[in-house]
Amino acid sequence: MTKMSRRGLMELGAALGAGLVAGKINGLVSPKEAQATQTGGAEKVAWVIGHIKVKDNGKWGEYRSKVPETLLQWGGEVLFRGHRVGVLSGEHSYLDCVVIRFPDAKSATGWYNSPAYQALIPIREQAADIVLVAFES
Repeated sequence: MTKMSRRGLMELGAALGAGLVAGKINGLVSPKEAQATQTGGAEKVAWVIGHIKVKDNGKWGEYRSKVPETLLQWGGEVLFRGHRVGVLSGEHSYLDCVVIRFPDAKSATGWYNSPAYQALIPIREQAADIVLVAFES
């Protein structure tokens, strides 16, 4: 397997996020985004992408079961959860990934800083090593 620098890995992650955000991967565009485009709306959707290395499966299950409730108030929706099947280019040490869509960047930030989500961070830190990155389209 070819090794990739940390910068290369970050660029790859940004490219993946940008591709998802731009809706260029398999035509992934939400109905809300399509309507905003058709009506000339300038609505900016936000995405939180998490790269995950699970350390404790029991704690991870507990954390995962509690996150969806914290998203509701902020209009967040888990679009994708997956387990890595291979690295096609470069180096990527994370085994799992999550993609969450929010109506806007303010909602994504509000969710992350909310007391409900902040209360889950101690469980998250015991459960997994996670990198969360926010994007806006």
